[in-house]
Amino acid sequence: MAARRALPPFPLVVALAVAPLACDRDRPAVSSNLPTSSASVPPSTPLTAASATAPPALEPRRLALQDPAGATPADRDLRALVQRATRTDFDPDAWVLLGHAWVRKARRASDLRLYRNADAAAALALERDPRHRPALGLRALILLQQRRFTDARDLAEQLLATDPDDALALDTLSDTLLELGRFDDAVRAAQRRVDLKPDLGAYARVAHLRWLRGDIVGAKQIFRLAMNAYDPAEPEPYAWVLVQAAMLFWHEGDLEGADRGFDRALDASSDYPPALLGKARVALAQRDTSRAISLLDRAVARSATPEALFLLADAHHLAGPFKAPSAPATPDAAARAQTAAIDAARQSDPRALALFLADRDPAEALHLIEAERAHRGGSGDLYTEDAYAWILHRAGRLPEARAASDRARTLGTRDARLLYHAGAIHLAAGEHADASRLLQAALRQNPHFDPAGAADAARLLAQARSPDASAP
Repeated sequence: MAARRALPPFPLVVALAVAPLACDRDRPAVSSNLPTSSASVPPSTPLTAASATAPPALEPRRLALQDPAGATPADRDLRALVQRATRTDFDPDAWVLLGHAWVRKARRASDLRLYRNADAAAALALERDPRHRPALGLRALILLQQRRFTDARDLAEQLLATDPDDALALDTLSDTLLELGRFDDAVRAAQRRVDLKPDLGAYARVAHLRWLRGDIVGAKQIFRLAMNAYDPAEPEPYAWVLVQAAMLFWHEGDLEGADRGFDRALDASSDYPPALLGKARVALAQRDTSRAISLLDRAVARSATPEALFLLADAHHLAGPFKAPSAPATPDAAARAQTAAIDAARQSDPRALALFLADRDPAEALHLIEAERAHRGGSGDLYTEDAYAWILHRAGRLPEARAASDRARTLGTRDARLLYHAGAIHLAAGEHADASRLLQAALRQNPHFDPAGAADAARLLAQARSPDASAP
């Protein structure tokens, strides 16, 4: 398998999809250094179930009451709610509670199909009360998780127009605006949310935005507030925050600090897939491919995301092709994982698929990333712009690639992958001094950012420093 120089982004913040968690109001004020007004606008249509998009195609009750597979505590709680609903006539609030339980299951499994179950529960609540705010808030959250960003934004803004203090709508709006590339508006919504109700989710959102702005120290401080605000009855959100905090150490190249953070997440929620994925990255950085493969196998068994599958393919590639003794010729493990990753990306992550195709089918990659940018309002978040830059580079459109790369780095995000891509683009344009500066910064920021990517960055840096080097 050819090494992938185009690196897919780590997942950005998405809504925590849990009920608001209790938090001490006397905690220090958290600032994103922007005004605290919300980004809501007046609704253009009446706020009803009909304007919040149609319910699922299948009969809602059957979907909402589907027996959940699995035996985790969260699965048992969900099953109890389903069984209760089959015996009683649920009111709208109860259907919303069931819907949020389906959202939690969908998030943990990274299974977009389960959001249809959650939306069915929202539809049943809205059948009883078409203007039921919690059900409309749940539907906006589901739209976000289904990557229907403009629909999620519109519904969240309608909710906030009638109640500017709707915490869930503020969460959804901030996350959606970030996906649409409206960073300052996302910060304003997040700031209003943390001012209104500082809890685990609000702190974690502001911490992530601080990191995107390049403030790692501030992000770490606010993640500590998020950790202190956790609810022991909700281990998954706490594990999620621990993983996000550990990623800050990863981005600094601190393998030991990152690994400790991922271990803490696993202590909070055993076999938590994002933590297993993080530990696998550390193992690959330490050249322990067998341990990385074992961790990734566990992660994929629980949540077969494109990111995990692509990394599993890379791990097998680094370890060498798998050949079972006395077995007939079959595709090796790297190829199998890669095929599974492509299939998963086609369903849920077109940006990752576009990056993968950048060297294999540039025309198709460009088609995918341009469609993704249109889906995100014409541009998208910084990682969409970075992917666009890389794909333009591989298509030979260097001036446009440079412009997109510059947009991706506008915030000063401390991510070595952004610097690596920018350095490669500058080198291809014959700008050796800028290429050398960017590639050196990438390797200084995190020399382990990706096994193939870091090695390629070192190779390109040597080229950039050579006066006789030609562009790759």
